[in-house]
Amino acid sequence: ASQPETVVRVLEMGIQSAEGEAWVAMHREVGNRLAAMGKDEEAVGHFATLVRRHPTDGEARESLAQLAQRSKRHDLHAQVLMEAADACDDETLKVPLLIEAATIRRNLLGDAEGAIDLYSRMLDSRKADPMVILSSAHILNDLLAQVGRNEERLAVVERLASIEQSSAVRRSLLGEAARLAQQLGQTDRAIAAWTKRQETEGADPETLEALIGLYQATERWDKLVETLRTRADARIIPMQSRADLVRIADIQAHQVNDPSAAIETWKRIQTEFGEDEQILSALDELMSVTRQWSELTGILQGAAAGGHARAVRLLARLGKIHKTYLGEEKAAARYYADALGI
Repeated sequence: ASQPETVVRVLEMGIQSAEGEAWVAMHREVGNRLAAMGKDEEAVGHFATLVRRHPTDGEARESLAQLAQRSKRHDLHAQVLMEAADACDDETLKVPLLIEAATIRRNLLGDAEGAIDLYSRMLDSRKADPMVILSSAHILNDLLAQVGRNEERLAVVERLASIEQSSAVRRSLLGEAARLAQQLGQTDRAIAAWTKRQETEGADPETLEALIGLYQATERWDKLVETLRTRADARIIPMQSRADLVRIADIQAHQVNDPSAAIETWKRIQTEFGEDEQILSALDELMSVTRQWSELTGILQGAAAGGHARAVRLLARLGKIHKTYLGEEKAAARYYADALGI
């Protein structure tokens, strides 16, 4: 054997009985000598031992990283860092070790599953820097998306939305969480995410449209009416506002059986958008159900002053109301005569 090999062998024998600083120094010396001899994998073993025992030894960690890179033993490097983190009681040191190991698994080993486990552990840390938690959560979200673990990803996105400081990013994350929950069939979580976005970021069109769809699908009529009214009040697009109010009136009349509320909604439509056949027909139907004959005749009389065809129809309707429901034969005859005389 050559002299360098002999020296290494003697030092390795001495390590077995060494303690404390002498043990550290001998491992470092052997590691350096093996590296100088081109025996990188053997050298890695000595620095790995040092890092496992003394994770705060920055010089040993640097040597381990360099040798792992030269020998392509990234797997061993990551494993050692994980073992050092497991043995470390200091949370402020444990997290950097886990981050370094996770980065190696993700970027150098292409091990998404292994990286996911490590980033997940970081999110469980109670003492890690908030910015480290935020960065780790974003990376974890990307990794979970890559491997299709959407159930776990949903929890991470919800966590991200709760800690993200940027309003624009938080708004995007809440939408992402809502859409992901909907894909997973978790309607309540989807609604919760869209609602949180509405409360904190404002009632944007996408949020309102999503909530309207979810409330309609789950037949939550009160919430649907409330959200439709919010969009109608915003008057982003006037005809959309009118359509939303018509939808509200229909729900009030046919889903929640509140014709009086439906009548008020139709009156609002009439006031804000003008009178038409749809409004008159709806008011006629609803006021007939609620037997509001006097008010109905007033509405129809006002409308009868309009065009020829409408006037004939409305006068005939007035004649029927007075004859059938109000018992006013003379008034009914007058309306029928007026209709015939047009």
